[in-house]
Amino acid sequence: MGKPARLVKLAELPNAQVPNNIQEGEVFEGELECENIKQVLIIGDTFRLKWSISTSPIVEIIDERTFRTRNSIYRIIMPDEIPKPKPFLKWQY
Repeated sequence: MGKPARLVKLAELPNAQVPNNIQEGEVFEGELECENIKQVLIIGDTFRLKWSISTSPIVEIIDERTFRTRNSIYRIIMPDEIPKPKPFLKWQY
């Protein structure tokens, strides 16, 4: 079983082979296929988020969690990156 993760589309490339397929800013939720991000970011392979999305092949790894495909730039967001909501403060009367 993989780790829960989100994938967000940061940008569509101007020379996208499949333009306007996914809107910029769209977020997908699912699971990584393995525990380690480095094992799922492989140039030439598609990135798959279980139960959610499969991208076109990866052509460049920009950083540990950001990559470029033939059409777009994506970022993997792990649960530890998602800010926790602030506690509700009660009104004092």
